[in-house]
Amino acid sequence: MKSKKMSHHEAVNRCYELTPQLREYDEFMYIGVRWLPYIMFFHHRNYTSAIINTDDMGFRLSHSPYGWASTADFPADKPVNIVIGGSTAMGTGTTSDASTVSSTLSKLTGEVWLNFGGRGYNAIQEAILFKLNQHRFVRINNIIILSGLNQLTLEGLPEEYTCEYGKYYYSYEFLHYMNRYNNDLKKG
Repeated sequence: MKSKKMSHHEAVNRCYELTPQLREYDEFMYIGVRWLPYIMFFHHRNYTSAIINTDDMGFRLSHSPYGWASTADFPADKPVNIVIGGSTAMGTGTTSDASTVSSTLSKLTGEVWLNFGGRGYNAIQEAILFKLNQHRFVRINNIIILSGLNQLTLEGLPEEYTCEYGKYYYSYEFLHYMNRYNNDLKKG
């Protein structure tokens, strides 16, 4: 079988034909970046679609035996389980919130599993996100860390985007705008 070389635009459109939900993930990520301290960026708050939904803090919703579970609204005194990770844990590519790892674990165990996945996160950002929110829960039963795929992807970044703390998404933008800031300070 002979393959035809596709342009980037043709390849993206073919991907959308085969997996239409990916268009929603691209729109979800490219409506603008929500910049935050310590973790650099996170998902938009209260994003709503047929495929992806986030709570008031930007965490993806999980389906549980008791209905939809939200990190932002989860009662602190109730037992909870947490899935920590990057894009895979967040559920990138799934057809709905009910198809994520956390929702599947809820279905299998009959317990609530919250989704602490961050799209595009490296392992350090995943850990910081958890540490920043750990205080919200008194009774964490289990934690699953589903991490590493973004880390492997980031290894492909050019060395000039690496600092002593490793590689991360938006490293080019970070360096570009921080250097502009430094140049502005020198000017004025």
